[in-house]
Amino acid sequence: VTADHIIYAVFSGGSGMTSNGTPFSWLDQYGRDKSKFAINAVALAKLGSPNKWVADAEAWRDLGVSHCTFRTIDAPFKTIDEHINACRTYADAIGLKG
Repeated sequence: VTADHIIYAVFSGGSGMTSNGTPFSWLDQYGRDKSKFAINAVALAKLGSPNKWVADAEAWRDLGVSHCTFRTIDAPFKTIDEHINACRTYADAIGLKG
């Protein structure tokens, strides 16, 4: 099974698809309900700063992304507290409540 097979199954329900566009346009193209389809974006701690994370989160919101993962696993942190502090910094930067 290839990624193309999975994309075909998810977006088209077996009716065929083109490789052009975005997941959102594919959902529209195949009459899929966007509210029932989650799309997760991933922010990498090692590739950003709070300003970059905010810009990315805003762009993803504008696109309709429903979920975001903040990944610290491959960042240069040495302690669990550094990972937790990075997560707190990310959450505060993008305005998460909780």
